[in-house]
Amino acid sequence: MIAHDLQSENIRCIYSSPLQRAHQTASIIAGKLGIEDLHINPDLIERDYGILTGCSVSDIPILAGRLFVSHGFKYVIQASGIEEYANLWTRAGCVLRKIREQHRGETVLVVAHNEILKMMRANAIQRSWEDELLRAPMGHCELIAIEVA
Repeated sequence: MIAHDLQSENIRCIYSSPLQRAHQTASIIAGKLGIEDLHINPDLIERDYGILTGCSVSDIPILAGRLFVSHGFKYVIQASGIEEYANLWTRAGCVLRKIREQHRGETVLVVAHNEILKMMRANAIQRSWEDELLRAPMGHCELIAIEVA
């Protein structure tokens, strides 16, 4: 379905998180669109949740030091070992700059996860990570366009 929606976008290459779900999705889309240029980028991995990694959703409020709820989505601001949003925003900006440098003028698809993609979007328009959290979370398989001229 998503690959069909992307057929008219003239995508030249795809970048993907190394996590299985994202990589599989990127591979399927690449196959359907006939794209051979598929880059697995470890910097596109989702945010490191520290102590919360692998915990059930019900344990998050107990283990998290601070939560922020926006549009019904619980963002963990503080927890032991968690990657801070400022660092995630910076990492997202680095990925965005590398893609911009290597693919100037091309249409590139990035297949990754909610929080890294939100920080890429924020970084592209110089929106703070705090302001980005006020926006609705991305839906599964949601497509967003980021201009990186």
